[in-house]
Amino acid sequence: MIRKAKLLIFSILSVVVLTGCNSVRTPDETQRALVNSDHPRAQLVLGNKDLLDNVIFRDVIFGQVGNFTRAQFQLENLSDQRMSLEYQINWLDNQGFTVLSNNAWHRFTLGPRQVKTLQSVGKSENAYKIQVTVRYPDDLFIESHKLEKAKK
Repeated sequence: MIRKAKLLIFSILSVVVLTGCNSVRTPDETQRALVNSDHPRAQLVLGNKDLLDNVIFRDVIFGQVGNFTRAQFQLENLSDQRMSLEYQINWLDNQGFTVLSNNAWHRFTLGPRQVKTLQSVGKSENAYKIQVTVRYPDDLFIESHKLEKAKK
C-alpha cells in the first residue's frame, strides 16, 4: 500500500514538474523570434506572432546572374492549416543598408506542410543579402467587404 502511495505521489510530482517546464516566450523573446537571422545573408521577418512556429525559412542559396546576385529560398508551412500569405523582398548591401526596396507584396498560398521555393534577383551590383517579410494579407477592401457582409 505504501509502495502504491509513493508511486502515485511520484507520478503526480512528475506531471507537475514537466508541466512547469513548458516554455513560454516573454514579449522580448517573441519579438526576437519574429526576426530570423540564422543565415548570414538572409533574414526572415514574420509580420504576425501567429506565424511563429508555423512558417520557417530554409535552404537559402545565393548565386550570380551576370553582375547581379540571385537568391533562392524556401518557405515551409509547418501547420496542418492552409495559409494565405504575402511576402516582400528587400535587397541590402554587405553592410546592411537597403539598396533595393520593393513596396510590392506578392500573395501566395501554402497548403498544410507545403514548401514553396521563391527566387529574387538584386538588380544592383551592391545587392548582397535579402530581407524577406512574410505576413497575412492586409487588404482593406476584403476586410471592409467582410464587415459589410456581417452587418446584413
